[in-house]
Amino acid sequence: MKHNKFLLLVALVCAPVITRAVTVIGSLPYVITAPGAYVVESNLTGLNGIDVEASNVSIDLGGYTLTDAKSGTNFAMTVASGLSNVSVQNGTFSGFGWGVGFGGGGQGGGSGDKIRNVRILNIPNGGIGLNGVNDTLIENCFIVGVPGSNSPGITISSCSGVLLRNNQISEYGNGIASDVYCTGCVLTGNYEANCDIGLNLDPKTKYKGNVTTNCAHPIWGNPTPVGHENG
Repeated sequence: MKHNKFLLLVALVCAPVITRAVTVIGSLPYVITAPGAYVVESNLTGLNGIDVEASNVSIDLGGYTLTDAKSGTNFAMTVASGLSNVSVQNGTFSGFGWGVGFGGGGQGGGSGDKIRNVRILNIPNGGIGLNGVNDTLIENCFIVGVPGSNSPGITISSCSGVLLRNNQISEYGNGIASDVYCTGCVLTGNYEANCDIGLNLDPKTKYKGNVTTNCAHPIWGNPTPVGHENG
């Protein structure tokens, strides 16, 4: 018995260690054309940010900041239409003209995307835009535009099964906006401040536990409340 335990211990010690390959994003702009895990290991500045052209991609910003080299004119991050399982988390995009866009302007219908713990700062033309995506999560994001911006902080267009949870949005025309082509989209625990319209939502969009403050129109479009905790 002791001999068998010794052989098992030797086998475990000598077993090859399997590690997941990680690619470092070391400069901007950066184009991702293959699936995999990508990380940022320093603050970066450049013309345009990250363009994703492949499914099954995870991006960890590592707590660092990506900054527009020509303030207000470029894109922070774009994901092409029809891609699935793309995620970005843990960092900041600052000073770009446009924020994070999933769907590439098309109606491609990618799914399973995630945006978590991302700060989007001083971006006038929209913080996060979802176009034609399904089953997507936006969670714990801090999104600040610029005073006088008429764009939405978060836009959901032609989407289904989107969950927006615990996000904070301010200094935009609309805090969060959804259109008539959205189905099964839910907003819970979000905070909108200093916007013309806090929530500008299609009636099919459901919302619960959201708070608006200092918005000329807190809620617009007759969305569907769930419970009585919205205010």
